[in-house]
Amino acid sequence: MAINPPPLDKEVSRIAALMRYRDIDYSDETEFNTITELAADICKVSIALVSFVDTNDVKLRFKCGLDGVSSVPRDISFCHHTIMGTDPLIVEDARLDPRFKNSPVVTNDPNFFFYAGFPIITVDGHAIGALCVLDDKPNHLNSFQIKSLQKLSKIVGKSLESKRLEVEKQQQESRSRLFFKHAPICIHGIDLDGCFTSMNPIGLKMLDLKLESQVRGTPYLSNVAEKDYDRIKCLLDSALQGQTSTFEFAGTNGDIYSSCFVPIKNLQGNVTKLMGISENISIRKNAEEKLAKEMERLELVMCATNDSVWDMDKITNKVWWNKTYTDNFGRPPEENTWDWWLERIHPNDRERVQSSLANITESTSERWDEKYQFKKPDGSYCYVDDHAYIARDKKGKATRVLGAMRDITKSKNAEQELREINIALSHSLPGISRLDNNGLYTYVNNTYAELLGYSRQELIGQSWKVTVDPSELVIGERGYRQMLEKENVEFDIKGVKKDGSTIFKHILISKRMDNNGCFIGHQCFMKDITDRVESEKKHKQLQHELAHVSRLSNMNEMATGLAHELNQPLSAISLYCDAAQTLVAAEPNINHKLLEIIQNASEQVHRAGEIVRHCRQFASKQPMEKCAINLNDLTQETVRFLNSDALDHDISINVTLDKELPSIEVDKVQIQQVLVNIIRNGLEAMQNNNGKARTLTIYTHLNGKNKNKPEAQVSIKDTGPGLEISQINNLFQPFYTTKSTGMGMGLSISRSIIDAHGGKLWLDPIHKKETQFHFTLPIDTR
Repeated sequence: MAINPPPLDKEVSRIAALMRYRDIDYSDETEFNTITELAADICKVSIALVSFVDTNDVKLRFKCGLDGVSSVPRDISFCHHTIMGTDPLIVEDARLDPRFKNSPVVTNDPNFFFYAGFPIITVDGHAIGALCVLDDKPNHLNSFQIKSLQKLSKIVGKSLESKRLEVEKQQQESRSRLFFKHAPICIHGIDLDGCFTSMNPIGLKMLDLKLESQVRGTPYLSNVAEKDYDRIKCLLDSALQGQTSTFEFAGTNGDIYSSCFVPIKNLQGNVTKLMGISENISIRKNAEEKLAKEMERLELVMCATNDSVWDMDKITNKVWWNKTYTDNFGRPPEENTWDWWLERIHPNDRERVQSSLANITESTSERWDEKYQFKKPDGSYCYVDDHAYIARDKKGKATRVLGAMRDITKSKNAEQELREINIALSHSLPGISRLDNNGLYTYVNNTYAELLGYSRQELIGQSWKVTVDPSELVIGERGYRQMLEKENVEFDIKGVKKDGSTIFKHILISKRMDNNGCFIGHQCFMKDITDRVESEKKHKQLQHELAHVSRLSNMNEMATGLAHELNQPLSAISLYCDAAQTLVAAEPNINHKLLEIIQNASEQVHRAGEIVRHCRQFASKQPMEKCAINLNDLTQETVRFLNSDALDHDISINVTLDKELPSIEVDKVQIQQVLVNIIRNGLEAMQNNNGKARTLTIYTHLNGKNKNKPEAQVSIKDTGPGLEISQINNLFQPFYTTKSTGMGMGLSISRSIIDAHGGKLWLDPIHKKETQFHFTLPIDTR
C-alpha cells in the first residue's frame, strides 16, 4: 500500500515533538488504559489503543483487546493517514477502501476491517498519533460515538502533556540540585531575619566549614568586615523589600567577596526568602592592584609613541589605552573592557576580528595582526592597522594582550577609491572581442562571453555567426562590408545566446591592422540592448491597442447613430413584406414558393430590427430582455440563416438536437449572435481546407438532468486547421484575432454574453486539425 510522504520540514518538526512524549515513563498506565477501555465500550468494538506514529513504524500503547503486537510498519498502517490532518479518519469497511483493501493488516490476521482514528494533537499543533478503535468486522459510528472519541482524544493529549511537564519539572529540579551542589561559586539561601538557611559545598569551604548545619541560622552580616557592615546591611534590607543588589565587600577574614542578593517572591508578590551568590575575588583584586601599577609605568612609556597603544588583561577582561588613543579616538570610559572594544569594531569586521584574536590567544603564537574599521567619537568609522603581542604564563596560557593601533584611513580610502575606479571602468566597458580575417574569435573579454552565456574559452576559435540569429546574418555581413570601406561601423542585430535564447546587441566593429598596415581582422564592441528593444516593442503594442480602443469607442457612437437611422428603412421594408404577403395570399393561384421567400425576408427584416435595437441597448448599456425560447429552434433558425454561406464554400452542416431540451429564458438576439459568431468562425476556418472534408457539426443536449441546476449545452465542431496552444491562451482576449481582417472582438463579446446569462463558453481543441466550442446556459435563470 503506497503512502504519500508528508512534507519533510513538517515531518521533522512532528518527529521532534513526538520525541518529547514517546520516551516518557508510562509505568502507571491506569489513566490511559481506562480511556482506551472506555473508547472500546462506547464504540462496541473489540480493540482500542493509543498509537504513536514514528518515522518508520507505529508504536501501539495502552491497548485494550490486542495482545502480542507492540508496533506495525508505518507504510501499512491506518494511523499514517490519520495524522495527515486534524479530522478523524473513519474506515467503515477497509475491504472496500482502495487505500487499505490490500494491506496485510486487512487481508491477514488480525483482519482489521473497521478503523476509526482520532488525531492526538500536541499543544504546538503536531499530530503525534491517534486514539484508535478497531474491529474485525465492518462498523459504523454514530454522532454520539464520534463526539465521545473526539473528547477522549483531547483528554489523551492533555494527559500526555501533563506527563511531559511533570517529567520536565523533575529534570529541572534535578539539574538545580546538581548545580547547587557542584557550582564553582558560593550559593546560599537567606531567610527574612537575614540568616543563612542553606549553603552549597563551595560556600562551606570558603567559610572553613564542613556541614551545612554549621551555617544554618547564622546571620549573613556576621561575615562582613566592620568597615562595610552598614553599607551591606542597607543592601540586605533593600533586598528583603524586593530589590536585587550586586556588591563587593570585605569579609571578617580579610578576603574580598563579590556577592548579590536575589529576592524570591510568592504568588502574592511577597518576598519569602533571598538567594545569594558570593565569590572570593581577593586574588583578582590583588592582581588588579599590581596591574594598575604596571599600567601606570607603561603609560609613561607609551606617551612617547604616536600609535594608540592598548593593554588587555585576559584575567580581568579590562583594557587600558594610552593618551594617544584619547587624542585620536576620544576618551574611553574609565572601566572599558574587551566587550567595549568589540562593540566599537564595525559589525562587518567584528566577528572576524574576534575570532582571529581568540584563535591566536588559544594557540602558541605571540603575534597578532589585523586590519578593521573602528568607531570614532562622532559615530563614523576609520580604518586601523592593529598589531599585538600575546603575553603568556609558564604554562603557555595567554594572560595579557598588548597592541598598537594605527589609523590608516587615508591610505585605505585611497586604495578603495582606486578599487572603485577599476570596478567602474570594468562595468562601463562593453563586451570586447577580436576576430581574425576569417571571422573567428581570437579574444573575448569576460563581459562579452557572459552576455552570450559562454565561457571565454568556448568562444575562442568559433565563428561570429554562431552568436547571430540566422535570419539576421545578412545584417552582420553587410556591416562587415561597410567596415571594410569606412574603417568602423555601428548597427543593431539580433543575437543568439549559448542556450538558444535571444539577445539584441548594439555592435561597433572596426578594422585591425598590423604594424605594416595590413588588415588582420577586426575588433567588436558589443552592448546588450535587449531591455530597450523589448520596451520599444511593448510601447508600440500599447499604442496599437490604445488606437484600437479609440476606434471601438468611435464605432460605439456610430452604432448608436446607425441604429437610429436604420430603424426607419427597416420598418418600411417590414411593411412592404407584409403587403407583399397579403397580395400574394389574395391571388387565386397562390405561389407558395414566392410566399415562403417573402415570409423568410420578413423574418430576417424582423431579426435585423432586433439586432439594431440591441445595438442601441448595448451602446446605452441597457439591461437584457429575456424571454422563454426553444434553443433547438433558435439553433435551426441560425443554421438556415448561414446555410447559404456554407453551400458557397462546399461545407456541410450536420445538426443533432436533444428533443428533451426544455425552454430557457435568455435574450434571444444575444444568444443568436453568439451562435452566429461561433458558426461563422468555423465556416471561415474551413474555407481553405484543400482536399479535405468540410463539415460543421452542431449538437445540443441537456447537462445534469439529476442535478439541482441543469444546463442546456450547445457544441459546435469544425474540421478546420485547428489552433496552436499560444492562440488558445489568448483567443478570448479583446482585440486578439487569428484572421487578417478580424477585429478580435467576436469571441470576447460572445463570452461576455454567455457569462452575463450565468453560463460558460470554452474551447476544446480536439487535436491539431479540429476545433470544438461549447457553451452552456442554465435552464432556470430566475
